[in-house]
Parts: sequence; structure tokens; C-alpha cells
Amino acid sequence: TSWERIDRQLLAEDIRRVCSQAEVVFKRESRVVGVTSPCFVLGDIHGNLNDLRTYERILWPNAPTCVAGSYLFLGDYVDRGDYGLESICYLLSMKVLAPRTFFLLRGNHEVRSIQQAFTFFREVCEKFRNQQLGISVWEILNKTFDLMPVAATIDDQIFCSHGGIPTSALRIDELYNIPTPMPDPENQSPAAWEILWNDPVSTTEYSEYADLLRKQPGGQQAVANMQGYLPNTKRGTAFFFSEEAVKRFLHLNNMSHIIRAHECVPPGYALHCNGKVITIFSSSHYCGATNDAACILVEREKLRIIRLDTD
Repeated sequence: TSWERIDRQLLAEDIRRVCSQAEVVFKRESRVVGVTSPCFVLGDIHGNLNDLRTYERILWPNAPTCVAGSYLFLGDYVDRGDYGLESICYLLSMKVLAPRTFFLLRGNHEVRSIQQAFTFFREVCEKFRNQQLGISVWEILNKTFDLMPVAATIDDQIFCSHGGIPTSALRIDELYNIPTPMPDPENQSPAAWEILWNDPVSTTEYSEYADLLRKQPGGQQAVANMQGYLPNTKRGTAFFFSEEAVKRFLHLNNMSHIIRAHECVPPGYALHCNGKVITIFSSSHYCGATNDAACILVEREKLRIIRLDTD
């Protein structure tokens, strides 16, 4: 619908109502939600409403009343794309209509400071024209983000999160203690912040980063103490995690794989750490690039990557 024809006050009330109902659902969920297969796992959306509507036609044409499985989204619904507001309103509505079918995790862009640094804060204010009304809607949405779970497990075998595995909590059981609501994850929970921001690196990359760190004062001991993690110099926050860290995490938690998002990869997916970590990215043509979009179908013990034709 054209924004010229929209009653913005009425729309704001509708968004408040949807967020209020979504908050009730999120409060019932734990910080790590348990999902059963078959399950489609989708990565970053970033305001790409065209792709989201394509997924609806392909993956859940009859939702929420008749679906074959579950749908797990790994966060980053807003920022950078033109339709962050529409995308998150659609997904929250699906969550309210089918709370045991649609699962939404928090991404690093579901954080106020990040949205203010990128585009979502400005997008909401501009679409509502009235600065006070726009800020009010933006804050309502972020209060809902504060309640979103930060991780999920599929069939108790696959760990899913936006960024990756944390160094501050090696066992999944520890993640259930992450506070809620969480308006300031960076300061409220190191483990949550790392889950939102961490990235995997190859053995070669890890060695290179470690060599650089060892050359700094105290670096030798720092590398030895981190046991497979290193400061994430690409993001400027959180950590890189290596295959060593992945093996330890999977072993301690009796799991087989990790599925995460957070990074734009040209084919829409990438394998890391000897295939034990899978990155999935579900926003095609991201920021004008030529990348494809993909999702993962988890069915019993099988993982199948699906390339999505969004053109």
C-alpha cells in the first residue's frame, strides 16, 4: 500500500497491538528455544521485503494455518534495506499468528545503538513523518526486540544463533540465564553480545590473527588463554572462533552442527570448520551487491541447503 494513503496514527496503534501480543509470546519462550524438524532456517533479511514475500510464496504459501514444518529466522530483520519496518511487522505478525511455527532470534541489528548508526531509526522516523510518533514506534519495536531469544536448538542436535558460539559460556545450559528483557546486551550479558557478533575463521586465518596478537605486549599469554577465540578485529567487538572452539562446544553440548548468519556470502551460504559451521544469508542483492539468497532445510538428521531464486 502506498504510504501516501496510510493513516499513520492508526498504523502506529496497529504496530503497538502486534508488538504487545508478540511480547507475551516472547516472554513465554526461553533464551534458547527448542525447535523440532522439519525446519527451514533463514539468515539476515535486512529490510528486503521482496525476498521475504518470495519466501512466503515458496516456503509457506498457506501459513499460518497449514504448514509442513517450522521456520527459524536468525536475526537482522532491519537496517540497510528500504523496508525494515514492513519486514519486521510482517514477521512479528506471523509470530503472533503461529507462535509454535515461526521462531525469531535476535540479531546484532536488533539493538538501538546499531540502528541509530545505520538506517532503521531514520527509516521509521521518515515513514511516520512525525518525529515524536516515529520515535515512539521505534522504541515499541525495540522493546519487543529486547525480549527475543538469542539462540535455538533443532532436535537437540544443531545450535543456531545469529553470530556464533560465545567464549563467555561454553555450555548451552548457561545461556538460559541470559537476562530478559535485555535493552543493552553489550553490558548486560557478554555471552549474548558474543552470540550476536562472533564470526568463525579458518585454521589459517586463526593462525595469522594469533601471530599478530603474539607480537603485542602480553600477546603470547593472551593467545594461550583464549583457547580457540581471538578478538574480532573485523567487527571491532566480540571474537573470532576457530575450529578448535567449535569442536569443544559441540562435544560439550553433544551436538553435531552450528548454523549462523551475520555475514553476506556470495552464494547465500558458506561452510566453515570442516563443514561443522554453516553460514546462511537470506537477503539477495545486499546493499547493491550480486549475492544470492539461501536457506537451510533441517529434516531429521539431514541438512539441505536451498538456493532461492528471488529475481
